[in-house]
Amino acid sequence: MSLFLLLVYFVCAYTRPMDFFPELAPYRIMLWLGAICGAAAVGGLVLREERLSLRTPQIFLMVALLFAVVISRIAQGWFGGGLLAFTNFGTTAAVFFLIVMVVSSIRKLAALALAMVLCSVFLAGQAIAAYHFGYDAKRFVISQAASLGDEVAAPADTNSDDEDDRAEAQDEAQEQTQEQTQDSDRPRLLRVRSVGFLADPNDFAQALLMVLPMLGLAWRPSNAFRNFLLVLIPGAILLYAVYLTHSRGALVGLAVMLFMAARQRWGTIRAIVAAAVLVALGALLQFGGGRSFSMQEASNAGRLDAWSAGLVMFRQQPLFGVGYSMFTDHNELTAHNSFVLCFAELGLFGYFFWLALLLITGYQLSDLMQERSEEEGGHSIARWAGIIQMSFYSFLATAFFLSRTYNVGLYILLAFTVVLVEIARQMGQPVRIPAFPSWFSKVGVLEFASIVAVYGLVRVFHALR
Repeated sequence: MSLFLLLVYFVCAYTRPMDFFPELAPYRIMLWLGAICGAAAVGGLVLREERLSLRTPQIFLMVALLFAVVISRIAQGWFGGGLLAFTNFGTTAAVFFLIVMVVSSIRKLAALALAMVLCSVFLAGQAIAAYHFGYDAKRFVISQAASLGDEVAAPADTNSDDEDDRAEAQDEAQEQTQEQTQDSDRPRLLRVRSVGFLADPNDFAQALLMVLPMLGLAWRPSNAFRNFLLVLIPGAILLYAVYLTHSRGALVGLAVMLFMAARQRWGTIRAIVAAAVLVALGALLQFGGGRSFSMQEASNAGRLDAWSAGLVMFRQQPLFGVGYSMFTDHNELTAHNSFVLCFAELGLFGYFFWLALLLITGYQLSDLMQERSEEEGGHSIARWAGIIQMSFYSFLATAFFLSRTYNVGLYILLAFTVVLVEIARQMGQPVRIPAFPSWFSKVGVLEFASIVAVYGLVRVFHALR
């Protein structure tokens, strides 16, 4: 029952029936579904129908990150802000814990992945129909000035589930309006999007890329018809929809995905060459809608200024940051970089836990890929780990150019990894991670190095402007 409720929750989160039927909005469907699903998950734990391993570091790190989010607001002298932060980010954290509590087998994990793929293909089909045939085009297609084009988001009333996503949407919608006012004669660029938390073309592209590797689970080397029907056709729909978003970050995400997939077969050097060729082809085919990737381009220059502002915020309040979702209170635009957004808003304290989640997840996925035992349906742990790894690193690549520190997609992938680790342990294959002192020091080094790296990039790009 808890799995069924979780699947219903995910389908509603993706398809957003309340956006198409406004009369449903007062009933707060997602809130009630989440509450019922949470109650069922806790009930399953009590009745020992489900298993929650407290040995997995991500469990404690998620609690610590939620605490850091709350503290970042309280440190600004606003206790009410801490409650708001808990309510907002707590929704994302709840999705993570729901998956960890409910999904306890490969079959359940496959059911959740299938629901995400089907919803994504459905949304991609809607967007393509809107672009080519005018189906509900006002909802699924936006227009911007092609020559200036920043990463355009939905209007300010996008119903995004994350405050930083809404802030970025408002920033970019305002820029879009200014562009239209300044020169309505410029060539227009049409970009597709979806609804709810995918109402930004960049978010939409990122979410489609996240599920794209999951199609590989349906691949069977000896069944061409099955592969064509269940992998190639849905994959083509997803990729074409990604192309229609004209998200430049999505091209980088695709390149990273190709590198991860090719490295195991071709080696690192050939995989790098393949990824570089993909980026070159994408630029040649105007994947970004003809917009420049150069830092001289207006929107990219704006991102650089936002990174600089984030470094200033960090220098002013290095321990707890300026507060969760408070970046735009100190700068006109949001950070346009998930790492910058994190250390600027949460300081060293919160940034440590966020990076620890990423680092340990990366270690676990690498270790899981060495496991060769077969599970239900012929899906090995290693195969699942490879799929999640491609989604994970592709997501991080796109997140480097977007403010997606708190985006629910990231925490879904983290939860998938925790589930896979627990399944491997149940099969007698414990997953090795560095001992506490080791990973603690590694995260500390990564924390310092990443901030220095951002500072260096800002200095270099400023010198080139």
